[in-house]
Amino acid sequence: MTRSVVATAQPSLVVTPADIAAHWGLRLAAPLEPIPAATNVVLRSGPYVVRSERRSVKSVFWEHDLLGFLAADVPEVVAPIPARDGTTFLARGRSVVSVFPYVEGRHMSRTGARVRAQLPRLLGRIHARAAEWPVRRQRPGQPSFSRWNWETNLWWDWSLVEPSRVVETAFARAREWVANAPPLTRCAIHGDFNPGNVLAVHGRPVAVLDWSAARLDWAAYDLACVVGLLALERDGSIDREVADRALAAYAEAGGPGEHDALVPLLRLFLLAVALFSLTRRARGESWNPQIVALVERGLAKLG
Repeated sequence: MTRSVVATAQPSLVVTPADIAAHWGLRLAAPLEPIPAATNVVLRSGPYVVRSERRSVKSVFWEHDLLGFLAADVPEVVAPIPARDGTTFLARGRSVVSVFPYVEGRHMSRTGARVRAQLPRLLGRIHARAAEWPVRRQRPGQPSFSRWNWETNLWWDWSLVEPSRVVETAFARAREWVANAPPLTRCAIHGDFNPGNVLAVHGRPVAVLDWSAARLDWAAYDLACVVGLLALERDGSIDREVADRALAAYAEAGGPGEHDALVPLLRLFLLAVALFSLTRRARGESWNPQIVALVERGLAKLG
């Protein structure tokens, strides 16, 4: 298991490729090749990927500890490379740099029989391992839904959006359900488990990426996300056959997430997608109106 220990650079240190190479004892070819990423700066140098992010040291420590634990049993989880002194990242101020092995593959698509068969099974294996992780402290800055700030959080700002009646109703129903939710299995979850965050070779998953939303929360939420992504039809309905196969594959892999919370957590997932996009629109950032329209149809079908 990779031990997540932080090395904090001196205030005068500029984290350059040379500094990174020296700390990890690696040869980094110049120039580094940018890899598109939603939030972080991600660069490739041959067999290595360098990630620079603005996140607290404690948050990155938590994530790296989780990845090291999961990777020992689930090879599709890519753990950070330890530096020569055993640390797994280099921090200066609010900037944190990590190095990961580069994994060749293509981002999975939400369509296709292989994706529908393998993605829920992979999630089940991840959750089964995560349930054994001895860490029970929450990730700093990443509250669970039971402690969620419904007005402003990492995904949306309710004060900025102009919700439709469907979104407004879903918001109220989801908030009420979370406040009175039944006991559900909690473990470390990915938080944004979707085909775009999974690399595959010939349809076989080889790497799970972007754990920036990981936290301790309901395993059933990750499961609902997968079901929603794989089974949501263009008219907003859920293909029951696809959903049942996904649930069965997840359970067969040992996934502990409960199935009977699927509908309210599907509502929560679709609501989050809609509000994330609507918040981006309000801020003048790129967003996809087709996706918003689709998830609103889904929310209307769920009622």
